[in-house]
Order: sequence, then C-alpha cells, then structure tokens
Amino acid sequence: MAKKKQGKFSKKKTTNINIGSEYSNLITIFIGIFLLYSLNSSSMGLIGSITQEVFKGLFGALAMLIPILIILTGILGFLTIMNIYSG
Repeated sequence: MAKKKQGKFSKKKTTNINIGSEYSNLITIFIGIFLLYSLNSSSMGLIGSITQEVFKGLFGALAMLIPILIILTGILGFLTIMNIYSG
C-alpha cells in the first residue's frame, strides 16, 4: 500500500502559535505591572515619570484602573489558552 502524503501544515505549527500567544500574554502582564508601578512610584526614572504624567493627565484618577485591566487581560489570555475560560 502507498503511504499518504502529509499536508503542508503539520501539528507542530499549532503549538508554536500557542507558545507565541503565551509570550504575548507574558509581555502584556509585564507591561501592566510596569505601568502600575510607574503610576504609584516616582523611582522609575525618565520613562516612568513620562508615563505617569501622560496617564494621569489623560485619565486622571482612572489611570490606576488601566494597568489593572491590562494585567487581567494577560491573565485571561492564559486561561483561554488552557481552555479554562472561554468568554
């Protein structure tokens, strides 16, 4: 009997997509942590002070909510990858 030819796409590529989305979720969480710390502290240097001025200038008191939402978005991304939460 002749062997079947495999298609152009293999199953390994789907795992690479999951790994890439895991990295993007990690980066999202770290950006949220950086923003949260830079909004609460004045020891983040030039970039932290610029982000603090911009966020508090644009959003005021709600600027503290944005990093928390960014962190939650990264966490929910991990949960959807693991099929725990599918919203």
